Amino acid sequence: MCGIQIADYYVLRRRRVDIRAMFDASPAGAYAFWGGFNPAALIALGAGCAVYVYLLNPISYASHGPFRWLTASLPAAFASGLLYVILTRRFVVPRRRGGYTP
Repeated sequence: MCGIQIADYYVLRRRRVDIRAMFDASPAGAYAFWGGFNPAALIALGAGCAVYVYLLNPISYASHGPFRWLTASLPAAFASGLLYVILTRRFVVPRRRGGYTP
């Protein structure tokens, strides 16, 4: 989730947020996306969770790959943030959802 938040604020929104639009609860609000859900964020969150679980299984505590040097949080945050930027630029921005400027 942190990777998505960082990518959204710094990369996609370029550190500009419309405070009034954040409190607009109408379906036509700038941050309403699709019925209050952002599918790009949900997909990226799932991918980040998958990367984390691959690198460090929280049940068995078995680790794989670069966990020894990077832990599981950094690659998961990077993967989710990168995927979020790609999905948002490809699918969300062209449909004028989420208050992004094209």
